[in-house]
Amino acid sequence: MNNGGPILQRIFESFKAKLTDTSGFSVPRRQYIATGEVVDDTEQFVVQALQTYPGMTGQAVRGYQAASGGVVTHAMDIDVLLVRCVPSLDGTGRPPKDSDLTRAALNSMDDATALSNAFYKSIAENAFVGVCDNVALAGVTWNGPSGGLLRTTLSMSVQL
Repeated sequence: MNNGGPILQRIFESFKAKLTDTSGFSVPRRQYIATGEVVDDTEQFVVQALQTYPGMTGQAVRGYQAASGGVVTHAMDIDVLLVRCVPSLDGTGRPPKDSDLTRAALNSMDDATALSNAFYKSIAENAFVGVCDNVALAGVTWNGPSGGLLRTTLSMSVQL
């Protein structure tokens, strides 16, 4: 099994460069690589390692693996996150305006598009060659809004 650190670094650098080069797109100032849980406490750009496992990219082999003397393929699941501030209840408990909620939703679609485009451009440019050979995209999801923050997540899996 290869070390996942250089893969995370390459993915971080590639996505950051592609997002920064996107016209009119703002990358949050807080930017880092994480393993395990990420706390959504401010706007941020994060490349997060979720797990490593025996199996092909996106296809974990369930149960314990017996030592058979053969080669076992390993993979790592990775999320690329953009967390943004969104409207929430004001100080008196009133909900945000419908137009503000709609604008926040449309902005999160911009984030999803930017993340997807960064993924496909990275693949087209062979940005991960040399650190991983097999990459699989799972898709983009949203979590929140919670506490005035909305997370847009591109999920992928890479061969180790």
